[in-house]
Amino acid sequence: MRKKLHRHGITPSNEIDSEIQRPRRPPQMYGDWYRNVPPTTTNKKLLILDYNGVLASVSKDGVELRHGASEFLYSCFTAYEVAIWSSRRRENLEWALWRINDLKPRLAFIWDQSHYEQHPSYPNIFTKNLRRVWDNMPQYNEGNMLLVDESKAKMINNPENTYICPKSYKGEDETTHNALEIGGSIRVYLQNLAAADNVQEYVKHHPYLD
Repeated sequence: MRKKLHRHGITPSNEIDSEIQRPRRPPQMYGDWYRNVPPTTTNKKLLILDYNGVLASVSKDGVELRHGASEFLYSCFTAYEVAIWSSRRRENLEWALWRINDLKPRLAFIWDQSHYEQHPSYPNIFTKNLRRVWDNMPQYNEGNMLLVDESKAKMINNPENTYICPKSYKGEDETTHNALEIGGSIRVYLQNLAAADNVQEYVKHHPYLD
């Protein structure tokens, strides 16, 4: 199975969180994890960000935010409705999100591993199916939302050009540590995308490059 996946440029993700055990303060529960559900009529596109690998590096040693992550999120709030969708279990994600605790009330929603789907053909792959978002928020579709996740394997069920997959951030030694800062590759791409009429068409004609 692994050979078949590699031929398609897909590497099975090992990020699904099943073993992390750490001391932590009692989790702050959010019901169904909705915070500020976007209005049914909005001019803002929806931007869904993975946490570990895009905004931060999460390991057994702690949480290291990517350079400029907090200021990046503030800048995104002006142009997008912003959400976080992580592969971590709810209690472990709650622990990891303390680094952006003051920004959580501004997020459209926070989804954890419970919103993943197991791929029917490849049981080791868990995917982020955007149709789950569209079913919950029908004001969004292929043309006005973008998913940013470092793992292409998780995108296998989604239409082309509805996502970008930057290189995963794994700490200070990574050459992509400044991608969220002013002039960084992810930040510049999203600034340009915000002005586009159609997300899918923009991504098709302007592929993301690290």
